[in-house]
Amino acid sequence: MPAIDALFAGHQEHLAGRLPDRQRRQLVLVQGLPARRVCFEKLFDQATLDGAMLTRALALAGKTIASDYELSRLLVEVAETQTLEGRTRDAYLDAADQIGSSHESGQVMTALVKGERRR
Repeated sequence: MPAIDALFAGHQEHLAGRLPDRQRRQLVLVQGLPARRVCFEKLFDQATLDGAMLTRALALAGKTIASDYELSRLLVEVAETQTLEGRTRDAYLDAADQIGSSHESGQVMTALVKGERRR
């Protein structure tokens, strides 16, 4: 999946030695399982992402994480740890729109509001 390669290639200096190729490949090979969410979490935890990269990562997560639960867990984590404004906030909301479960969607939106109140 070229979009995944582009996501990581654009930030290789931050990921060098931190996210092995094997884990990057999991994003392509594993659909809707915790491994995909974990790979994105490692990216968010281990790399200093600028707004554009975070926006691309959120858009990619929304397109590639098929599980409502796994996507909501990732988005809640992002809302708790990242500043979401402008296009990044829009990408977060677009990813949240991919969640069909009203419970999981509510969790994601609650996390967004709480994150905005903290800032």
